[in-house]
Amino acid sequence: MHGMSGLFESLLADLNRQAKWDHIGLWVVVRALRTRGGFNPDELKIVALNFVRLMLSAGFVAGLSRGNTFEPWTKHDPNEVVERIDKEWTALGHAPNIGDIVWFYSPRLLKETFPAS
Repeated sequence: MHGMSGLFESLLADLNRQAKWDHIGLWVVVRALRTRGGFNPDELKIVALNFVRLMLSAGFVAGLSRGNTFEPWTKHDPNEVVERIDKEWTALGHAPNIGDIVWFYSPRLLKETFPAS
């Protein structure tokens, strides 16, 4: 897993650009890491969870996107969010796909999209 910090920095920069206009599904993170890093399924989960922790530390907010609403998860601590994602991923039985488990909003987009949040 050499070069992980470069991979994470590059992907976080890309997602920050995307997050200016769109929310990010966990599946986007997983697909990007699979494509860029060539990880096997076991490595992919570990790497993705570590990357999600970085996203949360960078200010992304985790929650559920339902139509025109976003429901932030009540726990915001990165470790608690990653633990929840890990459990739901295990229960899912495969890598997350579109709409599975969690979505992430940048604080700016969340405020612009849902001013009352």
